[in-house]
Amino acid sequence: MLVAIFGFILPQIADYDDAWAVVTDLRSAAILTIGVVGAWNLYTYWPVLKAALPGLQTREAMVVQQASTAIANTVPAGAAVGMAVTFRFLRAWGFTKQAIANQLVAVNMASLVVKLLMPVVALVVLAMAGEVNGALLWLALVGITAAIALGIAAVVALRAEETARNAGLALDRLLERLQPHRRAEHRPTLGTWLLELRHEFIALARREGLRLAALTLVSHISLFAVLLVTLRGVGVGPDDVDWSVVFAAFAFVRLLSALPVTPGGSGVVELGYIGFLTTETSGALAAEITAAVLLFRAVTFVLPLALGSVAWLVFHTATSWRNETDSRGGVEALSDRAPLASHP
Repeated sequence: MLVAIFGFILPQIADYDDAWAVVTDLRSAAILTIGVVGAWNLYTYWPVLKAALPGLQTREAMVVQQASTAIANTVPAGAAVGMAVTFRFLRAWGFTKQAIANQLVAVNMASLVVKLLMPVVALVVLAMAGEVNGALLWLALVGITAAIALGIAAVVALRAEETARNAGLALDRLLERLQPHRRAEHRPTLGTWLLELRHEFIALARREGLRLAALTLVSHISLFAVLLVTLRGVGVGPDDVDWSVVFAAFAFVRLLSALPVTPGGSGVVELGYIGFLTTETSGALAAEITAAVLLFRAVTFVLPLALGSVAWLVFHTATSWRNETDSRGGVEALSDRAPLASHP
């Protein structure tokens, strides 16, 4: 797929030599601006992790985010492998399994909801500008329907304590059958673990839910800002492509990127942006848009890969960051905030 996209499809839209000429003609001010906005975008992910895992330090959030992102963007089934990397790092730093599991669920759920609702916002923006996109209308309907379904499922899961207990007991019985000769005290009690997990997630949602949602929204808007600034930096002005159209393209591709077609959306993301933004353009403008998208991906995709290598090195060398197992996280980590409502 990558060969087809980069070797055959994109060259039909714009010549790579023309796009490279646009990049090499960039002014220093444009390069500096793109770099600053790109650095800000990288930073915005760290507070999200900290909100979802109370007690996590900024330096730890930076290392685990860059390392897991680098893995997720380079290997097949990268999202799952990235979560495994996150789990390994945070366990080494002393966080409980429940706290890590809740962080992974909260962060990914918040990001998915934003991706699902973004086409709705983009459709409203385009409608206000007098441009209604039929494809985006269908995406908006899909997105809002999926977001509502996800919300209902989350509410049901969090309110149904008996369901969590029964699921855990069923898993315990399954493990007993799979491991009949293992001593009972050495078998995991998933029923209890799921109830504790649910309890901590409710506490996290009550105390950090709004902040997590706001920070997740900021990180997505920051990513959009990188795309818009890059387009303007290479010379694609408002008269060429209005910001509302850029936002519509961003919403479309962000929702598309939720599907694990390729690691990190390689090829698919580039084709989505370039195809959407060059629908009614050609020649020099198509080359500028192509250059902007490829530069945008270099800042937001390639650069994090390099930083991920540094993060891996830090994790393996900074042994002073290690803590005793299960010494961090849990409901007690939220004790300095609002009182926890009684557990149902």
